Amino acid sequence: MFTTVFDKFISKIFFTALLVILVGNSGLAQSYGFIINERTEKETFSFEYINGFIVVELLYNHTFPMKFLFDTGASNTIVSNKTIVDLFGPTYGRTFTIYGADLSKPLYAHLVKGVHLRLENTTAPNQDILVLEEDYFNFKRLTGREIHGILGADMFRNHVVKINYQRRTIQFYKKGSDKLKTNGFEKSKIAVQKSKPYIVSDITLANESETKLKLLVDTGASAALLLNTKSDTSLVLPEQIIPGNVGFGIGGLMEGYVGRVKDLEIGGKNLENVICHFQKNEKSLDSLNLVFRHGLVGNYVLDRFEVILDYPNQMIYLKPTKKWKRKFDYDKSGITVIAIGIEEQTYYIQGILKGSPAEKAGLKPGDVIHKINSMPRLLLSYDGITKILKGKTGKKIKLKVKRGEQILKFEFRLKDLI
Repeated sequence: MFTTVFDKFISKIFFTALLVILVGNSGLAQSYGFIINERTEKETFSFEYINGFIVVELLYNHTFPMKFLFDTGASNTIVSNKTIVDLFGPTYGRTFTIYGADLSKPLYAHLVKGVHLRLENTTAPNQDILVLEEDYFNFKRLTGREIHGILGADMFRNHVVKINYQRRTIQFYKKGSDKLKTNGFEKSKIAVQKSKPYIVSDITLANESETKLKLLVDTGASAALLLNTKSDTSLVLPEQIIPGNVGFGIGGLMEGYVGRVKDLEIGGKNLENVICHFQKNEKSLDSLNLVFRHGLVGNYVLDRFEVILDYPNQMIYLKPTKKWKRKFDYDKSGITVIAIGIEEQTYYIQGILKGSPAEKAGLKPGDVIHKINSMPRLLLSYDGITKILKGKTGKKIKLKVKRGEQILKFEFRLKDLI
């Protein structure tokens, strides 16, 4: 067995889920990743933006279409569905020990060599990937869609990567390409450590204190901002917070708070009242490779910009979109929703915040949502539910749920929780 570590933070629909995976670079070859055609200097492909996650479709071994999260916060590419990989009769190599967020329960991943991946017109031949023994991620709970794994930086760290959230496109450029235009972009230095990009940003906390923090630039996280409260003594919690479990990981529930920071300076812009998940655990290392950070910045901040990550030159370019000033909204109901079962349209209430409008109305964990306002069960989606429950303060919400064999109706009004 070989054991080293990389951290994964993934934000759920209303809270952040932490997945800590201990894998080994020692057993993985330095695969080149996706190859840009010699006749061009860039490759372009599209993505879906689902509940704050960037999702791309790959063709696995010339045959099987699979959906992956495009994840700058992961060093390695991981397939979470071993059943699909088994169909190709692979020879599994070394087995790596995986630990959950509590670092106590051992889980396992297997090395597979010689995998061919295709992303539209771009190919990555002869790759080494990791395959989980079981689907510890269960991405369907987080997105309502079938997601088969994580596309990590081993597939694109040799290129310049441009992400356009508005057009839903990602482009790979060759190093030094004349086709890459950076007019109007704010240029900043990043540190690329263990294939992951880190940026230093100025943050003003709710108590008016200002500090510079090292943040992982993580497109695998749908959170706006996550900070580890133990990583710096200046990280004082705001007065208005929601205490309790900020998420769940493969090792259990993660304790912390959700609140706001007054100001985040990034890309030459000051983002105000940013939703922030404050994690309480003692870990402030991104890996056992001793990469220190204070937290991460995720898609709900990054999607306000066009983003260029120049891995070879360790630079980031950010260009604000017209919507960069939009408010950071958060759930106003107190409901946490997950998708369980074969049917994608089945949404369960996983948790209820104490003292929230949903709790006072009488809703309970385990209730199955059948209708929310005028939206019936078969038309429900994570994005649709999220938009409704982040709606205007005071808006009336009508929920029809199934509890056991009963169909029950509830009403409440949205309220600012943070």
